[in-house]
Amino acid sequence: MPPTFASPRTDPVDEKRERVAQARSRFQQVKARYPGVSDEDLKLVLIAGRLATMRAHGPWNDKWLDHPLPTMAEPDKAIAHLTDYGDLDVVHAARLFGKVSLRAIDRFFMQVRRAVSVIGRPIRSPRTAERVWRGRSAHNPEVVVKLLEMYRVVLNHVETGTNGRTPAMRLGLAEGRIRFEDIIYFIYFDG
Repeated sequence: MPPTFASPRTDPVDEKRERVAQARSRFQQVKARYPGVSDEDLKLVLIAGRLATMRAHGPWNDKWLDHPLPTMAEPDKAIAHLTDYGDLDVVHAARLFGKVSLRAIDRFFMQVRRAVSVIGRPIRSPRTAERVWRGRSAHNPEVVVKLLEMYRVVLNHVETGTNGRTPAMRLGLAEGRIRFEDIIYFIYFDG
């Protein structure tokens, strides 16, 4: 889907708010017409309606669904089902399209940027005439690769969720939490 850009005089946040407000208004109109139907079922109906009007975009003519309920984080939300074999009924497809979001990925990238400071975004200042300070950046890409690998190991094998289990434990890949010391000793002595 081609990107949309804000005109220089308009605030992009205001445009996002306007799109979200319009979508909510349309949703409320549909809700008023069907008072006994739950919000979840109405969302499925709106998405199913858009499935029939999917348009082809791009050089491969992928069909994209313009999501009827955008959010502030995803105001131009559009979804392509690249592996459509035609085996899904409309309700199942609508449920799948309703679950699609980039929120978890955006959150993960934010966590990585904060935890591994050398890959954080550069700092800009209005006083420096658009110059960028990259003081914490790694000058050797191999360092970034190693730091990301260590972060991945810690995230999947050390940090626990609210249930006291790591992601590796929840997937059945590990029987227990690994200690930081074990990771460091492995890297230092065996790696």
